[in-house]
Amino acid sequence: MTKNEYDVVVVGSGASGLSAAIRAHDLGLRVVILEAYNKVGGSSAFSAGQVWVGKNHLMIREGIEDTLEETRAYVKALNDDPSKLDEQLLEQWITEAPRVLEDLERCQAMKWELIRDFPDYYYPQVAGSKSSGRYLAAAPLDGAALGELRPKLLYSPHHPPGPTYAEIFGIGGDINKLDALIAQRQAEDVLTMGTGVAAHLLVGLRRRGVPILTGHRGIKLVRNNDAVTGIECKTSDGRTTFNGTVILATGSYDWNFDLVNQYSEMRREETGSVAPPGIRGDGHLMAREIGADIVKMPIDRAMHIPGYRMASPHQDDLGFRYGASTMGWPHSMLVDSTGKRFCDDSYYRSVVTAIATGKGTNPFFLVWDEDHHQKYGLPPAGPGQPYPGEMKVSTAPSLRELASKLNIDADTFVASVERFNKYAKEGKDPDFKRGENDWAVKFLGDPSHKPSSLLGPIERGPFFGMNWRILNTGIGNAGVRTGLNGQVLDTAGNVISGLYAIGVVSSPSMMGTGYNSGFSVCRGLVFGYLAVEHIVRAKDTRSKI
Repeated sequence: MTKNEYDVVVVGSGASGLSAAIRAHDLGLRVVILEAYNKVGGSSAFSAGQVWVGKNHLMIREGIEDTLEETRAYVKALNDDPSKLDEQLLEQWITEAPRVLEDLERCQAMKWELIRDFPDYYYPQVAGSKSSGRYLAAAPLDGAALGELRPKLLYSPHHPPGPTYAEIFGIGGDINKLDALIAQRQAEDVLTMGTGVAAHLLVGLRRRGVPILTGHRGIKLVRNNDAVTGIECKTSDGRTTFNGTVILATGSYDWNFDLVNQYSEMRREETGSVAPPGIRGDGHLMAREIGADIVKMPIDRAMHIPGYRMASPHQDDLGFRYGASTMGWPHSMLVDSTGKRFCDDSYYRSVVTAIATGKGTNPFFLVWDEDHHQKYGLPPAGPGQPYPGEMKVSTAPSLRELASKLNIDADTFVASVERFNKYAKEGKDPDFKRGENDWAVKFLGDPSHKPSSLLGPIERGPFFGMNWRILNTGIGNAGVRTGLNGQVLDTAGNVISGLYAIGVVSSPSMMGTGYNSGFSVCRGLVFGYLAVEHIVRAKDTRSKI
């Protein structure tokens, strides 16, 4: 065996790739992980780390009722275009997920915790939805367990690791308490959230001695008689080839703006991303080059999110921030360039859908008042702190003057605020039903604010406004078409031998046009397992011939 000969070559070090490598090692395969960036964890490490899985072993252990039929029904009910949903893949995902999530714990590659009392996005409106039990998160992990890998782990600037979900929900809307807890846990190097998911898997791989090579960017798939037999990589020492069955786990295409424009129809100046810098569409490009098909979902059905540019790029943080956890605070609302509200502006899915379907304009604006400023702040500014100049926050003593600075119609804007305030004082929103989504009520807002955790009037000056945009999140609306077990398919629907795609580099055909937080990490972990198990079965079949 030469130096670069493996049974399996995993390209990408997010949760899906790490899951595949763990399963490959445990099934006796020679495996290597190649990571283009200089750190590991991928978009998974930047995420909230929620893993959604029906009828999981922790639910069963605690007596929470669920069935695979209800789980399947929920995913199907979220789809408004049946042609985009591959029911065979859905069945494989839903059926295998409980086994895979439990096995990751059994083989000591993960320690799960139930996120208690956390509802599905569309509970109780959608068939099969549950009020609690389907969300798992990584248990707290001591960063010292990573050993030499600790400096290479991506550290989320969006969902700072340390606190557990139980602690976050317990703290509620007290930003100062949450910041203090995060600081304490970071000093102790406690890892949770998406960073914690990646860390657990990496500890499992470290115990197994699986090589993880950073700075190895895949640039070309190697073929022999139409079958993929390896991958050519670009490294600091030049180009090198790794031979073996290839599993693409390279993530999305956030920082390749040509692909963003092709797939998401957004220009560089009107978007951005909260994904780490290494997410550049490499898997998409390599797969397309050899004839793989690409599935494109509607823009509003992908995991885009409202957000803003916080700072200039530095290190692993390119300066964009999620708005999902900040736009839900009381004493704030979104308006478009006409000065009108256009959606449930506490719930990010509502915002993205409204923009994508033309119910609101892009750009749009977050507006808020001094009560919001003093109670909640807007990262990186804490409660009561001044907003850095690079955030480009406009401020004015009156709503009319703020409208002028934002270049929106003052009469329309003032009327929108007045109508919003009238009902917000009562904890109501007859126009867009803000405050009625159970998921948003649990995860967002200020539980101590009455009568609604998500609604408060905008009436105390000075007033503030800021241009927001629709951001990519490392979960795009286009991916490589795959069949069962993550096998890559060409444009004629035929399997490309020797090539698999898992995680968000693959199309979300198993969930179609629907989305719920935790879908993506779950499907990545599951199909990482399934791809490797299929490779083993195929290898055993060949050995018997």
